[in-house]
Amino acid sequence: MADLKALIRFRTYEVDEKKKALAVLFERLEELEKMKADHLQQIEDEAKFLEEAEEITIDQQAAFNSFRDATKGKIAKIDQHINDLETKIEIAQDELRDSFAELKKVEITQRNREKEEEKAELKKETDIMDEIGLTRHYRLED
Repeated sequence: MADLKALIRFRTYEVDEKKKALAVLFERLEELEKMKADHLQQIEDEAKFLEEAEEITIDQQAAFNSFRDATKGKIAKIDQHINDLETKIEIAQDELRDSFAELKKVEITQRNREKEEEKAELKKETDIMDEIGLTRHYRLED
């Protein structure tokens, strides 16, 4: 029977690489969510500043509205990137699960083969010992 250790090493490497890729995707998702939170905080800070101002000019209100609309546009783009990234993460998780399942199948197959080889070796040793015992018994009878 073929030794599957090389295949196990390859599958393990494959699983590790997919874990790393998934970690990169999660880091990127975290960055996008932080950017979104920062933009929302900026809108909130500017709105609070306007509320606390004693007098608000039309120019200030118009500038705030422009800022808010532009920032909401950025947030919408970030949301789209987040949705795309979440889809990529789901795909990467499925691929990782599949790779891990394949690794486990190969490991189980290798373990079973090793047990079979061990049983065969043990049987061979037992047969040899039995033969030695029988030969000795016959010699002692003579």
